Amino acid sequence: MTDHLPRILSKKTVYDGNFIRFVLTCYADSHGVEREWESFERVNCKGIVVIVPVTDDAEFLLTRQFRPPVNKYVIEFPAGLNDKGDTLKGAAERELLEETGYTAKELIYLAEGPVSSGASGEILTAYLAKGLEFKIVILPYCNWELNHSHNSILWCKPQDAPFNNLELVPVAYSSRLKKTVFAGDYYTEFLHQYTDNLNLLYVSFTRACNGLFVFCKKGKEDVLNNVSVLVRRVLRNKFTGPGSYSSPVLFPGCYDEMEDCYSFGDLPEKVAETGRSPGENIPPSNVTSTMASQRIQVAYQGRIYLDPAVNQPKRPLNKGKILHEIFTSIRTKQDIIPAINKMYLHGKLNHEERDNYITQIAHLMNDVQVLSWFMDDWYVLAEAEIILPEGISRRPDRVMIKEEQVLVIDYKFGEKTDPSYHRQVEQYMRLLKQMGYMQVQGFIWYVMMGKVAEVSEK
Repeated sequence: MTDHLPRILSKKTVYDGNFIRFVLTCYADSHGVEREWESFERVNCKGIVVIVPVTDDAEFLLTRQFRPPVNKYVIEFPAGLNDKGDTLKGAAERELLEETGYTAKELIYLAEGPVSSGASGEILTAYLAKGLEFKIVILPYCNWELNHSHNSILWCKPQDAPFNNLELVPVAYSSRLKKTVFAGDYYTEFLHQYTDNLNLLYVSFTRACNGLFVFCKKGKEDVLNNVSVLVRRVLRNKFTGPGSYSSPVLFPGCYDEMEDCYSFGDLPEKVAETGRSPGENIPPSNVTSTMASQRIQVAYQGRIYLDPAVNQPKRPLNKGKILHEIFTSIRTKQDIIPAINKMYLHGKLNHEERDNYITQIAHLMNDVQVLSWFMDDWYVLAEAEIILPEGISRRPDRVMIKEEQVLVIDYKFGEKTDPSYHRQVEQYMRLLKQMGYMQVQGFIWYVMMGKVAEVSEK
């Protein structure tokens, strides 16, 4: 049999939707045999574009969108249809702005080809987006420090005795290090911090296409310690002190002394949308908002075990870790719901789990003794460290103080008891007595077992 080139014989639309039509194609294959093929086509669409945005730090920008066909959120590059009468490049510019808020100095054609040639004849065109910018940039807090030293630790490798016997030495990062053997490490870190914060300022000031609005903090300008002071000095040409210089004022006539405002240039006029009258109200666009619990969740999971129901490995949700974190935030009974809602808003619980924990903890409070621990007449220390002379620490779950009486509570969320738990609480009790508390009682609360065990010091 002589082979022939396959050819289309006919096409018939079997369903016409708002965005997609389904087509039945009759064709002759290479042997001349007539066959049918089902496929779909986009309605009023002249191609699909996908954009690969790359930042100056060589990082890719991705979007997260809910896709009903897979019933999941999908991480993907910005993409869209060329259905507005644009060129493919124009469609790519529009989709990049709509989905990320960025514009690009440069859009580079990468490739094109079918997305799924067995189901559709649509062609996807890919562009690389470089030099990402925003139409408008607003810096509401342009006042970060040039040299951030609050509560910072600097790890030094000393060269002088006796510190050179140590591999690394942690020291508090402050200007006092200038007059110590750690001065070299201090100035190195000082230079790095200035460089990083100036670079952040540079990036912030060079990402706007049409408008840049910067709010600087007004205050003392005798010390150059933050970017707000730096910006105000540059724009007002107010440099003083050693190493200062004098130069012509940048863009003279742009600074308003009375308003304390520097303004240069004009914003581009907004082009009126066609088909709208000047006095017509424009409804706000829809804004997509999702709860944190629907975006991401922390995996509070236990060890893998074999689920006999499906004969597959499984990681159970570790209720103990969640309950422990919840109880850490509970001082009185009134804190239960706020503590659980905090876990929910942080994405650590979904809606159903939140309701279940509210019900479960409310049930636990039916125990009269347990409920007495969560009354508002106690001074509560949750997860407070007891630092020992040798430098180690101990951290009871809950210490409660009322006048001369002290209770120490340790939570256990397993399904068994252990003598080591008693020894642990006994140690807490001895330490509290050494600190001057004489009337100390200790308890172990086996939460999942609904059991309270009092601990007697031996």
